[in-house]
Amino acid sequence: MRQRFIGIVLVIVPPLAFVLKDVVATMAVLSSEPGITARAALYYRIAMLPGTIWFGGGQAMFFNFMFGALVGLIIYLCVRVKKMWLLSLPPLAFFLKDVIATMVIASSSETEITAKAAHHYAIALLPGGLLSPDHAILINLFFGALLGFVLYMRAIRQIHAVPR
Repeated sequence: MRQRFIGIVLVIVPPLAFVLKDVVATMAVLSSEPGITARAALYYRIAMLPGTIWFGGGQAMFFNFMFGALVGLIIYLCVRVKKMWLLSLPPLAFFLKDVIATMVIASSSETEITAKAAHHYAIALLPGGLLSPDHAILINLFFGALLGFVLYMRAIRQIHAVPR
């Protein structure tokens, strides 16, 4: 009974945390001033990450909720299945790295992105930035998933190679 409760909590808490974060960000930006300035809009976009990388407004909230559900499912599977963290950790690490890079470039530039900042952003999005700068984050997710699969298969092979 206790393990089932913990499993349900692991699946439900992350999406609810993302919804709460998005609601607080929306309330903060709407209550900050009578007319929303460009700076307040920038802070709102940063607070709504990772959803605002691809979407805006309500779609970003829905994406964040689904992302939270995915994170909760991954945490649950990592707790329940041995070596599952090897599959999930690399793509999540690449995605976190890309979200942080996007947040830094968005918050550091007031009106336009300079060439130096764009160069540093391209470096931060490696290896996906080399293959396709427009879809670097998705390529990095794929690369992380591939790396996780290789690590998982190697761990499984080592487990089965050990004589019992």
